[in-house]
Amino acid sequence: MLEYFGWVGGFTLSEMNRKMTVKDNIVAGAWHHGFHIPPTKCENDNGDFVFKRNLAHSISGYGVIALNVANDCSMIKDFTAYKVTETAIMLGGASGINRGKNIKAIDTRYGIGVFSAGGGNAEIINSSVYGELTGNMDCPQGSPCDHCMEARGILLN
Repeated sequence: MLEYFGWVGGFTLSEMNRKMTVKDNIVAGAWHHGFHIPPTKCENDNGDFVFKRNLAHSISGYGVIALNVANDCSMIKDFTAYKVTETAIMLGGASGINRGKNIKAIDTRYGIGVFSAGGGNAEIINSSVYGELTGNMDCPQGSPCDHCMEARGILLN
């Protein structure tokens, strides 16, 4: 199921893009990621790269992946992902603090993924993880259910 070949996905904005506003978008049905972005610096919430109120669903991979950077504090906020086969967010560069804020993970395999690196801290603030009842209709009788996987709520290192 995880057949990723290079940078594929909905929005890949982490290569050379720095001055952008990305708000109120929906990505659905993409491979690897819905969004791949540079994270926001916590102290500069409305800086050059603004990422707010975006949503990813039915992604074979991650809702949003943050570029690995080394800021005092890096953040992804106000993001929702549902029915993704990995985490709603993947944030884990060598920043002093990696922060997920106001994240909603709905029926995702690994919930919210925020990691520290280089002795830094990982924070998840005002976020929600919602699971699914085992008797759902995602895997009706006779279905091969190759997309139904065990789930977790939050991944921290």
